[in-house]
Amino acid sequence: MKKLTRRQTIDAIPTPYIDSNEQKPTVVTRLRLNLVNWFLKLNLFKGEDRSNEQNERWITRCYLFLFSLTSLILIIYTFVIEQTMIVTVSKPTLKQYEYLLEQHKQLYCPCTRISIQYTEFTQINSSYHEVCSSDFTSTQWIQYLIGDRNYSNPYLFSGLHFDSDNHQMSNYDQLDFRTLSISQFYFLSQLCQLSQEIVQDAITEFQQQTFINSQAMSRLSLKTELHSIVEKFRLQIPLKNVKRNRINYCQALIQSTLECFYNRTCLDQIQSYIDYNQFSLNVTPLNISKLSRYSPKTSIEEMLKDLFIEEWNSLTDYDQYYKQCQPSYCQYQYVEQYSVSSITKLTGLVSGLNLGFRLITPVLVKIFLFTSEIDDANL
Repeated sequence: MKKLTRRQTIDAIPTPYIDSNEQKPTVVTRLRLNLVNWFLKLNLFKGEDRSNEQNERWITRCYLFLFSLTSLILIIYTFVIEQTMIVTVSKPTLKQYEYLLEQHKQLYCPCTRISIQYTEFTQINSSYHEVCSSDFTSTQWIQYLIGDRNYSNPYLFSGLHFDSDNHQMSNYDQLDFRTLSISQFYFLSQLCQLSQEIVQDAITEFQQQTFINSQAMSRLSLKTELHSIVEKFRLQIPLKNVKRNRINYCQALIQSTLECFYNRTCLDQIQSYIDYNQFSLNVTPLNISKLSRYSPKTSIEEMLKDLFIEEWNSLTDYDQYYKQCQPSYCQYQYVEQYSVSSITKLTGLVSGLNLGFRLITPVLVKIFLFTSEIDDANL
């Protein structure tokens, strides 16, 4: 009986209630709660006075907000927004300049000398029609036409200045080719000589002028620029200089062509007419296969308008040009999003912000709290 009573008493003790839906906090939840709790208690501005601990925590939160916000803006600016970088190379050599020019299309290299004489880096010359260097304008040919006649100046003998006392010419009419040829060929040689003198004087005058440019030019740019300048110079050489020298040229000569002098048969026939000579001369015809801007049918007048010039040649010494220009520096730009230098600058800025906000934030919070207390007191 006693055992039964005791058993009944034990069974009567109530068992504790256990809710099957209740779960223990997860690791993430506990970690989040710990972080929140740590942040709320975080104090980066601890002082000796414990009564200001709550204000110090407010200062800490304000500091973290400002520092995080500005740092985030700087990071976005550094890694997202493109930046224009400027690089300067001091006193570049020619090889360095050409390498930089190859790598960067927009290269700025100011010259230390912006004014350079053309003669220091350019050379201009011209080639003339073959007749000006042929036998037909030579002293030997003129003497061959004169033969054994005595003329101190064959140019004065033009048919209109016929010397009637010269019995050796009495067999020929004043308008005969054998009479006129002396003065005409002499005059042709003088036209060639005068043309060359005019051109050479113009070249000398041109090369004493200066080429003005503020910054270094590439080989191609300089070549193109000089070609344009030389072409303009060529067109400005005045033919009126011939008239200023008072050359009273013969219309018959300038309206003539040189067709016959390209032909050996025609040339032999001319020489056969000159029968008063006591000596012969082996004359070379003009070379019809030689490249020329003038055709055999071009009149001497047309060639004279161009001063008998076949072509212009200009040589540019680019090394000398660069030596005279001698850029003090070269500068170029490029765009980048981020680089090692950008990260270095960012680190420096963040460090500066950290120091600045540590000094400014306590002052700002104290001012804010002070104004808040005044407002509360007024209420």
